[in-house]
Amino acid sequence: MLKKTITYTNFDGEEKTKDFYFNISKAEIGNMQMSTEGGLEKLFRDLIDTHDEKKQAKLFNDLILSSYGEVSKDGDFFMKTDAEGHRLADKFAQSAAYSELFIELATDTNKFIKFVIGILPKDFQKALIDSGWDKKDFNDPNVVNAVVVEAKKEAAEAAEANKNQAYRYFARCLCWRL
Repeated sequence: MLKKTITYTNFDGEEKTKDFYFNISKAEIGNMQMSTEGGLEKLFRDLIDTHDEKKQAKLFNDLILSSYGEVSKDGDFFMKTDAEGHRLADKFAQSAAYSELFIELATDTNKFIKFVIGILPKDFQKALIDSGWDKKDFNDPNVVNAVVVEAKKEAAEAAEANKNQAYRYFARCLCWRL
């Protein structure tokens, strides 16, 4: 889970600083994998190969909003819907805080990668950090190109070996995203 402090100016013109929470569970990653035709690997491979900016922007937006939620008072639950069953992300998407976060992440790939690593389950985070993903400069086009080549190669090897490495490919391809 990622706790992100965002400073924004609300619609009354008041500057506010507030903590917001983002999380993607293993179950949600599994659901994404199973509900995407061809799995996440195919989705990201297609995005890389076609350079479809509309699909990339949608994925970027969906990732932020699908990870948004609130921690229960006892800390046992990460809630993404309110008592009436409405998605909390829908309200968040209408806020100035969302706009600030979106622009921050869309304009700085390194911040986006740190965001992605932060919302993943701890063992996924550990795998990415152990691989040095948190220290790469993703604003450097040479680094991005090397990651894209590595991700394509890894995806091909994973498909050939019938391995499910969606979480690694997921994070690597997201760094390339925009």
